[in-house]
Amino acid sequence: MKKKVSVIVTAAALVALIVVGSTLAFFTSQGKVDNIVTMGNVNISLTEPNYKDSGIVVPGQTIVKDPTVQNTGSNTAYIRCKIDITGLDGENEDITMTRKMQLLDGIVFGSPTDSGSAAKWVPASDGYYYYQEKLASSESAVFFSSVKIPEGWDNDLADQKFHINVTAEAIQADHFTPHETAGKIDGWNYSNGTSVPVSSPK
Repeated sequence: MKKKVSVIVTAAALVALIVVGSTLAFFTSQGKVDNIVTMGNVNISLTEPNYKDSGIVVPGQTIVKDPTVQNTGSNTAYIRCKIDITGLDGENEDITMTRKMQLLDGIVFGSPTDSGSAAKWVPASDGYYYYQEKLASSESAVFFSSVKIPEGWDNDLADQKFHINVTAEAIQADHFTPHETAGKIDGWNYSNGTSVPVSSPK
């Protein structure tokens, strides 16, 4: 987790030189104050306010699943999300990957109440979807709103369970410039090009 640092430094010192006759004397007075360092914070929450476990699902069914990221910290932040699908194991890796891609194709990104919000989520080569705008404190962004079970899935998947896991991350927006390709955010790097590690708050 990157943090904005606001530093206020104050110091005071008083030195007086007094000359009396041929005697040289120094009267000194020192005032001590502590440096005040105020750390900003970047925190987010990830919820699914409208998701209800429907139990058994069938091909062609649309599930309301709305992972929503809220900036609960005091600093404006950039956010990104990753989708990890597990439990769709096939006879080989190609079948497994095909099923995952079919499920991803059924995801409706963005908020259903904001027609332009889907375009704000841009997938990148590192597996993340990057939100293209800064998220101010207390603001929220809906990652996706629903998932459609592929119509072509058949009895090979009967009674099989799968998971759609979502991870959300945030980084301070102040004094940070995300990596862009063709005007789209697609990475979080230091100025030297290395990737910024993200850690959870303690």
